Formats: sequence, C-alpha cells, structure tokens
Amino acid sequence: AALFYGAGNLGGGPLLHAGAGCISAAASGGRCGQGALSAGFAEFAGPKLMTNDVAANLIARAVIGGTASVIGGGKFANGAYTASFGYLFNQLQHPAAPRAIYGETAGLYPQLSPGARNVYDVVNWDPASAAELQEARAWVAEVQARNANVHYSQPQGNNPIEQRQWQLAVDAANMAGNLSPPDVRHFFIRQDAVGRQAPGWAGGQAPFRSFGPFINAGGGDVPRGRQTYIDFYQGIR
Repeated sequence: AALFYGAGNLGGGPLLHAGAGCISAAASGGRCGQGALSAGFAEFAGPKLMTNDVAANLIARAVIGGTASVIGGGKFANGAYTASFGYLFNQLQHPAAPRAIYGETAGLYPQLSPGARNVYDVVNWDPASAAELQEARAWVAEVQARNANVHYSQPQGNNPIEQRQWQLAVDAANMAGNLSPPDVRHFFIRQDAVGRQAPGWAGGQAPFRSFGPFINAGGGDVPRGRQTYIDFYQGIR
C-alpha cells in the first residue's frame, strides 16, 4: 500500500503505478507483469471515467484492473484488488479541496503586467491579480466543503504548467478556513466577453462577491478570454 502512496507523491501516472503494482503483486506471491498491467492500465484509463463519486470511481478502477489482469492471464480478483489500492492511495495524496480548486480553476491565470504577453510565465503576472485569484481559489475550497457539487480534477502527468497550477491549488486550499461567510454556498465562473451571464439557479439574485477579471487560457465550460470572473452567491439551495 505504501508503494502506491509513494507513486502519488512522485506525481502519479500510469508508469509509476505500474511499477508499484508489479512490486506489490510480486511481494504477495503474484506475478509482476499482471500486477503492473492491472495498476498501470487502471491509472491510465480510470481518469477518463472519473466522476465526483469516490465509490463509483473505486468500482470503475476495480473493474478495469480486474479486466486487465484477466487479459494478462491472471485472476480478476487480484487485478481488482491491486487497482483499487492504487486509486485509494492516490486519493489520499490528492484530497478534495485542491482537486475542487484545480477542477474549477486550472485554466485561470492572473492579469499580466503591462507589456507582458506570455500568460504561462509567472514573472509576467500582475501581483495584485495573482493574489486575488488565490483568494478566490480559497473561497472555492470553502464552498466545496459546504456544497460538493463542483468539478474535481488533478494533473494526470508531469506537465510543468499543470503541476504549477496544482501547487497553486494546494496553496489556496491551505489558505481556506474562514475567508467567506458560512452561507456562501455556490459560485459561478463567467466570461464577460460573450455577454453578461448569470446562472439560472440564482433566481435573479446578485452575487455576494465577484473576483476578477482573470484570464481564461482554456478549461471548463467558460470560453477563453481576458475578462473571466468568479461570482459567489449566498444561501441558494
């Protein structure tokens, strides 16, 4: 089990989980190849079937791992067991708050300093906008704790841009606590460049607080653009 936790600490990924599955299977008297196939294929295919339900994700990983084990000549139960442990320990390494922040805001970046062009280069970020985006991310973490109807995600590889956005999500989750009022339970991300937007569930209620504008470089349901806002709402059930 600790092997999969180590794989999570190193950034996860199919190859690392395959190695952990090989060692785990061999240590328990099984075959390295079958353990590697079960864990590696489950880690590769599992994110493509990811939902917001941990139990459903666990079942999916078990089925994928078991099937891969059978294809490799092993037992379904052994493959399901190996893949399930890999998923559970990956979840320990990636708790809910950072995954909610990353899932909702991985494509968002601060406004740029005058004359700057490259949104992916940290030195180009406007400091005040960067601080505001981190505070908004911390609010997302707090809303997630009150209302889990958010999109969860995490980096699926070692892309440096994705890893930096993940680290910012972790940092923002650590900031969260009592920044927003307890009755702020919903948020909506909008892009003003395509017209003023408001969610139907708001019933005409004005946002309690808006953060932005930020730059949406891609991700989620909001179009790309430089006028992206995160609106937070109170008390809507």
